[in-house]
Amino acid sequence: MDCLPVTCDRKGALMNVSDALLLPSFEGATVIAGRAGLDREVSTAMIVEAPDIESWGKSGQMLITSFYAFENLSADGLTFFFDKADELGIGAIVFKPERLLAKAPAQIVKLCDKHDLPLIQIPADTKYEGLLLDVLGNFLDSNLTLLNRFYDLHRQTMDLALREPTVLEILLKLRGLIHADITFFDSTKDRRTTTSQELSRFTMPRLTEFDENQYRSHHYFDAELTYPELTRHATAVLIPSSDDQIYYLILHVKVARLSPLDIMAVENVVSLLQMEILKQNALDRKIFFQNNNVMRELLTEPSLDPERVMNSLQSLGIGAFPHYEALMLKVNLDDPNAIDRRSDILIMARRRLKMLYPETAYLEMNDSIVFLHNVKSPQARYDSTDIKTIMKDVAMVPALPAFSYLGAISSLGTSSNLPDLMREVTEIERFFDGEQYHGRIMRFEDLGIYKLFMQVTDATELTRFIDPRVRELHDRSFEFFETASVLCENNLNYQETARQLFMHPKTIRYRSERIQKTTGLDFHNPDDRLQIALGSRIFRLLDKEN
Repeated sequence: MDCLPVTCDRKGALMNVSDALLLPSFEGATVIAGRAGLDREVSTAMIVEAPDIESWGKSGQMLITSFYAFENLSADGLTFFFDKADELGIGAIVFKPERLLAKAPAQIVKLCDKHDLPLIQIPADTKYEGLLLDVLGNFLDSNLTLLNRFYDLHRQTMDLALREPTVLEILLKLRGLIHADITFFDSTKDRRTTTSQELSRFTMPRLTEFDENQYRSHHYFDAELTYPELTRHATAVLIPSSDDQIYYLILHVKVARLSPLDIMAVENVVSLLQMEILKQNALDRKIFFQNNNVMRELLTEPSLDPERVMNSLQSLGIGAFPHYEALMLKVNLDDPNAIDRRSDILIMARRRLKMLYPETAYLEMNDSIVFLHNVKSPQARYDSTDIKTIMKDVAMVPALPAFSYLGAISSLGTSSNLPDLMREVTEIERFFDGEQYHGRIMRFEDLGIYKLFMQVTDATELTRFIDPRVRELHDRSFEFFETASVLCENNLNYQETARQLFMHPKTIRYRSERIQKTTGLDFHNPDDRLQIALGSRIFRLLDKEN
């Protein structure tokens, strides 16, 4: 009797035990145990010559035996064998009765029922060769069928790629192949493209990765999707990308329902989506450089024609309102060797800030980023608390290196004085980029008298503003000068000053008394404290420029 490959009507699925029983060589076979496991997959067959299953056992094997090899196994040995067979995913046990053993041992029958491992008794005149040829032949036929269908799927995918489809068109094609709805999920930006709006309204999924599979080359996960009134399980596939974003293809179906042919279709679509992401990243990179150059010109060229300024602002999407402000974020890495990761910090910071303040363009530099905010109203200006929260969230990302930062916010301006806004934030960074200002957000309007010093272009000219007593202290003992500076910065808080300088509070108090006695500076006099603070800023600026 001729037999068509049993996989033909099952959408590319592998043969299972029930299918195998339909093969010609199994005529007269009887399932005597483990009937609940008839859906186990069968991919190959072998004759058991030794019971050391841990050495040769593989998932999908159909083991053919007369149990002669089990003759010397103890009860514990038999238990171990069948426990291991279940763990490995053995498909079935085929028993051929012979003169020495005409009936399957009771313990083996019991163990097969325990593990739902089908135990099939075949007639004594059945040839082993016939069983092997039937099982292996159908396995080869099924794989040939899968290979032919894979090439057909690959051809369809390439034809689709040549038409430059949208992401939604790609998803609709896959839905037609696997008969399940699909969502393309950008988890970094929480963006979704989907074939079902209802199924796409899940919260961030909880993912558990599946074990490797012969048909899956990408990472597959069980995705627990939470909806307002229920929880569903789906399958998520990680889409590799060259940027710092994380993309998933969410298949709104459990992985167990996906046949090998379905998996092949998914693999092709994931590769196609990966190419689309790469193309989009290349385009985004080109736009980034273009916009960065436009921003550099706007913020550094005071002689630009007003019409050109307005055209540039419109091209950046920040020309709707008359007023602007600048924000600079300067990032300092705790580990200088992690310098190549600084851009990752700046990228995450700008993405979060643009979500909160969408009317924003930016200029990215080596160790800082400058944002230009088109302000809708005075109440919509940058909020220091928001910016600190953003930087705190970025600092908590495990994959990023440790860092500190200084934020500088300009005054409110118009399109006619954008370089002035840039100068203001740059001057704040120049004057206040010290360790004691890490984690601070400083506004130009709040700088008071310091704004006068920022108008001086040559830093050496500022030395004439230094109180002679402060200069004498600096020149005579830098350690005592540093103590005085930090003590004034901390509003005479001896405990905090001691912590920052790694000293005992009594040492700080002793030094302050010595300074007051030798220089005549009085820490309790607000004017003297201001002179110390001004002198400290100027000396720090001079050191930095030298």
